[in-house]
This record gives sequence, structure tokens and C-alpha cells, in this order.
Amino acid sequence: MVRTHVTAWVGVVALFTASAMAQSAEAPPALGRGPGMTQPQGPQGPQVPQRPQRAISPYWNQDEVSSDLPAADIRTVPGAKAAAVQAKWQYHQSMVDLSNAVRLMQLQMESAPEFVDAMTAENNAYDALQRARKDALASLQDNAAYAASESLRRSVSVQIEDETFRDKPGQARIDALARLKLEYVRDNRKLEIAVLDGDQVYVTARQKYLDTGARVRELRRQQSMTVLTDNNLTGLRRSVAENRVNRLASAAYLEAAIRARNIAVDYATFYQSYDRRPYYTAGYYYSNYGAYGYRY
Repeated sequence: MVRTHVTAWVGVVALFTASAMAQSAEAPPALGRGPGMTQPQGPQGPQVPQRPQRAISPYWNQDEVSSDLPAADIRTVPGAKAAAVQAKWQYHQSMVDLSNAVRLMQLQMESAPEFVDAMTAENNAYDALQRARKDALASLQDNAAYAASESLRRSVSVQIEDETFRDKPGQARIDALARLKLEYVRDNRKLEIAVLDGDQVYVTARQKYLDTGARVRELRRQQSMTVLTDNNLTGLRRSVAENRVNRLASAAYLEAAIRARNIAVDYATFYQSYDRRPYYTAGYYYSNYGAYGYRY
């Protein structure tokens, strides 16, 4: 019985060995590139698609020897940045030149003998007016009502100051003190106006002060007209306006150049790294089932 089973197994092994030798004899030669390796014959398999021809686009170099890096767009930004910086400081310098020229002209006009004499006369008239006012109001010191109101005014002023500098000042108390002080001042100013209007020395001094002040104001008006109409200053103002326009334009160009560069670099990077192979394969492949071989 044992010998019968051994004989059967030997027959099966011999059958499989003969089948394997037959398949080896019919198998095609091995493929490869080394010595002694046989190249495949017959129809070729699907070829890997080549890189497509570069399209005409402003986002990368269009010559054949350069890469896809948008060098032209990148080189534009440094020049635009330099132009923007130059325009900015030219505008700043033109404003400084205009300011210095205006100030120099003002100093020259204020140093003119006519203007110096007018300012001196105005200052002297003001001093004379203050002396005349003080002399005219001296007669009120004998007025008991005036003296009492002045004393109360000064006392209320001190109270307001003390209340203001507290840690938590009472606004209601400050308002009440301020209204009280205003009452005292109003009564005393009525007395002062009545006395000053009747003092001829004060009236004359006041009129002289008004006249000298009007002369100074007229000279300043003429200076302002000179500053506005001077040819040199007009040219400087025009230069400031032109430099302002250049600065705005260069800043806008720089912003647009940076935006265009970023778009170009992003597009070129996408074009360089994007898998440009067409959407077909050697067949649908499922890990558990293998490729079915359907071509699309």
C-alpha cells in the first residue's frame, strides 16, 4: 500500500517537472539593456508623454535657452523700487527747498528797515497804552466797591485753583465759584470802561496803538503777496507738485510690478512642478484585482 502511494507521488512530481520545462522552452528571451540581453520585438508599449511645447506667455522667458524662471519680471522690481525711493526723496527734498526759501524770504522782509521801524513803533505804543491804563485806573483804588470786588475776585480765583488741584475736584463747586467770579469781574469792568473812556491820555494811546498795529498788518499782507507771487517760489511749488505726481506714479508702478512678479513666479512654479502627463494610464489598476488593460 505504501509503495503504491509513493509511486503515485513520483508520477505527479514528474508531470509538473515536464510541464515547467516545456513552459521555459516556450518563454520569450529576457528583456534588458546589458550585454547578452535581448531587446523586445514586436509592438511597443505605451510611451511616456513628453513635455509639451512651451506656450507663448508673458509669465516666463520665451527664448529657448532660458528656463521657466520669469527673470524679466523679477528684474523689473529692483528698478521700480529704486525709482520709487528716488521719487519719494526728491519730493521730500523739494518740500524742504520750498520751506527754506519761504523762510529765508520772510527773514529778509522782516529784517527790512521799514518793517523793523513798524514793529518798534507798535511795541512802544503798546507800552504807552499799558502805562496810560494803569494811571487812569489808579483813581478807582479809592472806590470802596471796586476795591472790595477786586479783593473778592482774587479770593475766588485762589479757591478755584485750590479746588482744581485736589485729587477729586468737585466740578459743581468749581462752576459755582466761576460764576461768582464772573459777577465780580463784570461789575468792575463796567467801572473801568467808564473811567478809561473819560481819560484822554488813554484814548490817545489806544488810538496810536491801533494805528501802529494796522501798519504792521499791512506790511505783513504785502509780504504774503510777495511770497505768493515770487517767481522763484512759484517754480519751487511747481516742482513740489511734479515730484508729488512722480512719487505717486512710481509707488503705483512698484506695487503693480511686485504683483506681476508674484503672479509670474507663482505661474512659472506651477508650470514647472505640475504633472503635465495626459490623463490616461496603461489601464485601470486595482490593488486586489490587477490591471484590466483598458486603454483610454
